[in-house]
Amino acid sequence: MLIVNQTVEYKVNENEIKKIKNEIKAKREACHQNKLTNIRIELTEKQKRLRRASNWLTSYPLEDSGFDLNKQQFWDGIRIRYGWELPNLPATCGCGASLDFQHSMSCKKGGFIGIRHNDLRDLFGNLLKEICNDTEIEPKMLPLTVTATRGDESRLDIRARGFWCNGQQAFFDIRVFDPNAKRYLTSTIEKSYKTNEKEKKRKYNERVLQVEHGTFTPLVFSLYGGSSREASIFVSKLAEVLSIKRNSSKSVVINWIRTKVSFALLKSCLLCLRGSRSLRRNIVKTDEMIYATSELSKIQT
Repeated sequence: MLIVNQTVEYKVNENEIKKIKNEIKAKREACHQNKLTNIRIELTEKQKRLRRASNWLTSYPLEDSGFDLNKQQFWDGIRIRYGWELPNLPATCGCGASLDFQHSMSCKKGGFIGIRHNDLRDLFGNLLKEICNDTEIEPKMLPLTVTATRGDESRLDIRARGFWCNGQQAFFDIRVFDPNAKRYLTSTIEKSYKTNEKEKKRKYNERVLQVEHGTFTPLVFSLYGGSSREASIFVSKLAEVLSIKRNSSKSVVINWIRTKVSFALLKSCLLCLRGSRSLRRNIVKTDEMIYATSELSKIQT
């Protein structure tokens, strides 16, 4: 109409344009929310528990940042994400039990469960060292009594002075749990997170408060990439301080941290799944074997 009338000056109604954009955005969000609701309704309880953080799936494969996966790792990650059958698994585990995905995530033989925990401990410990001058990994706790000459060897995963409050020591302990383990099958994911947080606090909170005069924060993560409420608050605070330190936006830093956590948990799952738990004995040559080998070499020459 403006062209037909040969209007020279076009007046833009900013309020009308903003209103139309908001309407389009609201409709799009409602459509996406409706699709998400329908998908969640169709999911089985097992599929709901297998929901994994998708940061590893949407990130660039940067080798320097540890965001790279080979072909087998990528497809194993996809199969774990959707609960599909995993091919080419041995029939039995190194411990003698039948091997499937669920068993591989809980079998303690080979030390892979400890590696899964230690990867997150080292990741957060190194990030805290970047923003807190006094940071220690696996600090020994103070003795419970004044007259004790030594402690009871109790340790927490990380200690950082000045994280929550200036001058105050903050203690952190990490737990990675499998929501598909038998003890969690009768409860929701949210309740499972709270259960693990309460167990950690029951064990350490009072001692840290009364003896160490610090704060205690349990960092609970799901095997599939989710995190508890207190762990999410910790990551948000960590990203906020790191963004100031690195002169970057908080959204960029928190996405990077979540991606690092996502890859750490995924690779630990793949290690538990594909890692060799069977031990191979080194053959030590005796004098007779050495002599026989030398005589055989003489004959061949």
